[in-house]
Amino acid sequence: MLDAVSSAVFAISVDAIVCTDASQRIILFNAGAEHIFGYAASEVLGRPLEMLLPEYARPGHQHQVEDFGEAPVVARRMGERGEIAGRRKSGEIFPAEASISHVDINGNRVYTAVLRDMSERRQAEIERASLLDAERAARSTAEAATRARDVVLAVVSHDLRNPLSTIGMCAGALEHDGASEETRQELLSTIRQAAEWMNRLIQDLLDVGSIEAGHLALELGAEHAEDLIARATALFEPIALEAGLTFEAHVEDHLPELRIDAERVMQVLANLVMNACKFTDRGGRVTLRVSRAAAGGALFSVEDTGCGIAADALPYVFESFWQNRQRSTKRGTGLGLAIAHGIVEAHGGTIEASSAVGRGSVFSFTLPA
Repeated sequence: MLDAVSSAVFAISVDAIVCTDASQRIILFNAGAEHIFGYAASEVLGRPLEMLLPEYARPGHQHQVEDFGEAPVVARRMGERGEIAGRRKSGEIFPAEASISHVDINGNRVYTAVLRDMSERRQAEIERASLLDAERAARSTAEAATRARDVVLAVVSHDLRNPLSTIGMCAGALEHDGASEETRQELLSTIRQAAEWMNRLIQDLLDVGSIEAGHLALELGAEHAEDLIARATALFEPIALEAGLTFEAHVEDHLPELRIDAERVMQVLANLVMNACKFTDRGGRVTLRVSRAAAGGALFSVEDTGCGIAADALPYVFESFWQNRQRSTKRGTGLGLAIAHGIVEAHGGTIEASSAVGRGSVFSFTLPA
């Protein structure tokens, strides 16, 4: 009766049950083993057990069996040896757990291994870990988005409040009948300037959004670097002089023609030159240069003798909403350099900054020919 029960259990077990003789040749191979390893029992009976192991595990397995055979214990439980590896008929290596025991029958040593395929569990663990990683990434992205939103709200609320306050005060003054016509015109002019200020901030936010989405539109045309520098000088030299700064422009001869969006490049120059003027004290100097780039095209640079940027801040200067803490009182939107970076990259160029605190900064960018 007991032999019949044992045979039935041996036959229907979903785990692989493999018995070997003292020389590690297979003498029993149940249906579970056939399913897991892909061999029919007739293909493995009488053959070495190592055929069910990957090659790298065979030498170690032989030593383990010998040590187990000499040990006082007659069985080791499932998982006690840790995870092992099996080899299917197809050559696939799979993770497994196994228990092992030995018994002497009529003076002959018989080893029995019960092996459980851990592939599905391993795959479930991998998928679970992947889901956890995805959840962490999503949470991190959401937190970053929340922080970015808070920064945007802080910048927008700060920078829109000033022109709004100006408009409110001017509108209040216009409501009084006692103001002269000259005063009324000055107030109206101030309101227009405040509205332009607000519009610039909104346009900057839209530009940053387009750049980050990869949708910045360029209207390319043939342009000469000399013409760009002439326009920049006409626009920015009066601003520099009004700030008590010396403005210089230097253009190398025989520069190649550029295929660019001139208005966008002027936007880059405006951001760089206005920053240089803002962070340079009276008596300082702002220099605009353009020369032939080493890889072809043109190299533009804006150099100032201002307060400079700390070395640990330089890697972040082209990020949205970055502010130069060397001059925290001269606050801007923190979008100009991010926009400049996006415009230059959209042209296929590169932009970089070098600086030292107290010694000024140099912002350089290249545009391909």
